[in-house]
Amino acid sequence: MSTTARAEIPENKDYVSVREAAWWSSMSEKTIRNIIRNDALPHYRNGGSGKILLRWPDFVAWMERRKVQLKHDDHLLRILKKSALTTRS
Repeated sequence: MSTTARAEIPENKDYVSVREAAWWSSMSEKTIRNIIRNDALPHYRNGGSGKILLRWPDFVAWMERRKVQLKHDDHLLRILKKSALTTRS
């Protein structure tokens, strides 16, 4: 993959390699392989070469299930406000 800015994954490309998934998701290949190894991500393996392929929609759905929602947290807000005040001084 080139080092230029990441582009949107082509809509007509359903299957991606681990390298491509890492590139488009800004995750490392090692992280994706570990996730696959822990049976947390559906994947396909080419019998001849052993190359791992992921369905991009499955990968996106897996990521969406891990989306973090920020909630109102008074303790966290106090810490952030205190941090902001100390950095201005």
